[in-house]
Amino acid sequence: MFRKPRPRVPAIFQGRQGRTLEEFVGIYFTSGPERDAARRLWRAIEEELSVDLSALHPDDDLADIFELGNPAAGSDSLEVVSVILLIEDILGQEALRPDGTLGSFREVVLKHAAQPSVPC
Repeated sequence: MFRKPRPRVPAIFQGRQGRTLEEFVGIYFTSGPERDAARRLWRAIEEELSVDLSALHPDDDLADIFELGNPAAGSDSLEVVSVILLIEDILGQEALRPDGTLGSFREVVLKHAAQPSVPC
């Protein structure tokens, strides 16, 4: 029987109180497009990258959440690429800021929510 790996809790979340996804979006993302984008990004990160986001603050930097560039945390260049590709797949646009960084969870959500909807 295949068991899904236990989600990793980023070091940046240690000691923080956890919230459900709905509590999180209800507090930090009140509009429809922003709330929808936050839900999509949260779910994708938890499901595809197995990261527990229950203690997330929207201004947490994604590089800190994924502990990118920290070999002691088990991250490597392949993980960096995986994170960037996942975010770009969710957003349908480039994930990196002009300075080459990912930015915060909130920045990614607002960037995505500001994009016009593309009909399917």
